[in-house]
Amino acid sequence: MNLKVVFNNVSFLLMANVKGGVVGPVGHVHGGAHRGAYETAPIQVPGADAVALAARAVARTRFTELGFIDVRAEAMLMQLDLDPFAFGEERLRSSLARTMEIDDVAREFFERHPHGLGIGFFSGLCTRFSRIDNGLLRWIDVEVPGVAQFLADTQCADPHHLITACCGVACNAWMRRLAQIPTLVAVQGGFVGAPRSAIETFFVNVSRACDAGVEIVCDFDERAPLRARPSGVLELLTEEGSWARFPRLRFVRAAGSLAHLRVHA
Repeated sequence: MNLKVVFNNVSFLLMANVKGGVVGPVGHVHGGAHRGAYETAPIQVPGADAVALAARAVARTRFTELGFIDVRAEAMLMQLDLDPFAFGEERLRSSLARTMEIDDVAREFFERHPHGLGIGFFSGLCTRFSRIDNGLLRWIDVEVPGVAQFLADTQCADPHHLITACCGVACNAWMRRLAQIPTLVAVQGGFVGAPRSAIETFFVNVSRACDAGVEIVCDFDERAPLRARPSGVLELLTEEGSWARFPRLRFVRAAGSLAHLRVHA
């Protein structure tokens, strides 16, 4: 189904691919699924997403020196059967550091483009909008239906924040419907453990569908590494063992397993 989104008189369309459900007027998704499959059972939180949520939720008391507080994550954790202390401190700290790095990229983007659009793409139980909202930016969280429903049901309605759903990492319907406004796509955890073919399709879709100037910040793991050529052009190790090259996508910067990319003409 097509979902028309209007932010400050700027409108565009998103495709909501939801089996057995509909997207309501404020972005609530009716119907449940865990990542990668459709079913009616309660959502299952993928490992990387669980760690990221737990790290944000306990940061106020466990990592006080970082000065990181996420009230939404703390409230969300209370509603899930998830023990944050089941994860080791090193893993929690590493995940929190990654969250803070992506937050910094997002804040810097919206300092340059205060009326821009942010898209949290397959970032799981993400609360980034509540942390970086400057009162002007527009934000859309795109997830599988079950996660999208949980996010919509546990966060306050905000005219600048939409929660919707699509079928998977390789989905490109939403890309083709973006308005020509400055856009940042943040992917935290969405590529971790995903098939290389799906990640490759994502970058192919971005190369074909997105306008110059769109930026992407994402993390990845050693199973599907990203690298920059000397020119800054993005390369991805494919399932066949070769390196796929994406000439329109170039690194702004790289830090470990974090990539900040920009689409070029």
